[in-house]
Amino acid sequence: MHIGVIPDGNRRYMEKKGVKSLFSSYDMGITQFHDFLTWCQSRGVDEVTIYALSLENIVNRDSLEIKTLLSVFNDNAVKSLEDKRIHENEIMIRICGDKAALTAIKGVGGLGDQLIENLSRLEEATKDYNRLKLNLAIGYGGRQEIVAAARKTVDAGKPVTAENIEENLWVSSHPDLIIRT
Repeated sequence: MHIGVIPDGNRRYMEKKGVKSLFSSYDMGITQFHDFLTWCQSRGVDEVTIYALSLENIVNRDSLEIKTLLSVFNDNAVKSLEDKRIHENEIMIRICGDKAALTAIKGVGGLGDQLIENLSRLEEATKDYNRLKLNLAIGYGGRQEIVAAARKTVDAGKPVTAENIEENLWVSSHPDLIIRT
């Protein structure tokens, strides 16, 4: 089973709980997501995709909020390299999205580059795990995924067909359930 998760309203929820710090708000959301992954594994879920940051949000959100999100993601990527839950539970982590868009973000002081570097290290460290696949859709847009798949198909010298496009998607399996929080 493949579950897709679209986190929404995290900031509003944390404000109701009295959490004032944007960083703490997003960090607590990631902690809850780790608990969700544990639950998924206990229920036999094979794959989880989290729509962590859309390309649209990179463009449309306030630069302070984007900088905060990138900081939280970066800190958690570094922590995850040593997180026993990731390694003991053999969670394969894959990055799905436009990495170039993250490195091109203005006003974040190189955080996009740091994040890509640390996520790539995490992806490499978990590439042989197979008990749960976690797709981090970061810098992700559906149209961009299709364009990237078409380019990859053409670069491989194959005809552009639905089957060949599907083979080259960032997330190749279709979610059975999508949860918007």
